[in-house]
Amino acid sequence: MVGCRPSWVKWIVLIGKISYDGRNPPLAYGADMVVCSLLVIMCFAPVGRAMSLDRVRAVRAAKRQNLEATLPPYESPWAGAAIRLMQIQMAIIFFYTGVSKIKWEEWRDGDAVWLVFITNDYYNSFLLDFLAHQYWVSNIATYATILVEVAYPFLIWQRLTRPYMLSAAIALHVLIAAFLALIYFAVVMIRRRRRCRRRGHRTSGSSIRETPSTAVARPGLSVS
Repeated sequence: MVGCRPSWVKWIVLIGKISYDGRNPPLAYGADMVVCSLLVIMCFAPVGRAMSLDRVRAVRAAKRQNLEATLPPYESPWAGAAIRLMQIQMAIIFFYTGVSKIKWEEWRDGDAVWLVFITNDYYNSFLLDFLAHQYWVSNIATYATILVEVAYPFLIWQRLTRPYMLSAAIALHVLIAAFLALIYFAVVMIRRRRRCRRRGHRTSGSSIRETPSTAVARPGLSVS
């Protein structure tokens, strides 16, 4: 969305996504479930109130009446709540996938990464040749994946460890996109992780901060 009538367009997008996945079950996988859950949250969030075409139009309309007019920042308790819900959901997804891997012998033995690349879907002769000569890389990659996924929901909330966990999670999905060609999945997961960065939005607060293009508040001017 670019912010053109998002108050009702977001519902159309959600219905369309659910309808598409329901009519094409073989095409839907984990990334589609994450997108659907994200769209549900966005439907109850004040999407487009701070950065959107609608906001730009509102600023221009105000300046037509008064060139020095500025719009106040939009405030809503749903802004922080929606972002926090995205963060909690991502932590739960990571923890569940990490714990579920432990029950499989392939992951406990450190062979999971090797076994992925010998399948028909993800066969990579160059990478297999490398791993055959350096099998310890496959072991480290297998255990590192479990470590990142299990540790993520605990360390992502700590200020000191947050940058490292974000970097590790993003690196994991970049490698997934590069070697497994799951680009759509990687992009969705990386975009979700950006919600854990406290820039531009205060997850514990209730207001959406202004951007330079939307200016600062001026008493006496209300947003219609």
